[in-house]
Amino acid sequence: IDPAALEAARTLPARRRILAVADDRCSDSAWALPYVAKLAAAVPEKLELRVIGPAKGSRIQSAHLTPDGRVVTPTIIVLDENNRYIGGWVERPSELQTWYLENKSRVTEAALYEHVNKWHRKDAGRSTLRELLLLLGRGAADRDPAEGVDRDAVERE
Repeated sequence: IDPAALEAARTLPARRRILAVADDRCSDSAWALPYVAKLAAAVPEKLELRVIGPAKGSRIQSAHLTPDGRVVTPTIIVLDENNRYIGGWVERPSELQTWYLENKSRVTEAALYEHVNKWHRKDAGRSTLRELLLLLGRGAADRDPAEGVDRDAVERE
């Protein structure tokens, strides 16, 4: 984890809860979640991470679609210390997501994922953590797109 990311997490204004909907068969989950987990483990006084599968997180996923309308993993939401919604992050960093959406109909699937994997190897989680830290630093949102999600039930899982 980049030292600047660790420092940003240590200086968050308050404790945050990260709820990640992930699937171990998903390459985007495999690229993102280890970095998120390492960050949360490094600053347990500020971050709590909980990972659930799509069966339990489907309502969260449905409330946080990709720009092209897909339900995907990972889908990550951030809650404040009172379980109020702060924001969501979906699938992959914005730079890579833009490239992916612009090119998915232009290149073969093999070429598409070759580029995605190369990009992830080079980035080493920096973009994922940078975008997540922006969310973590925000205050609670006025409206929760995952309204109706039973967070107490998720917590019991």
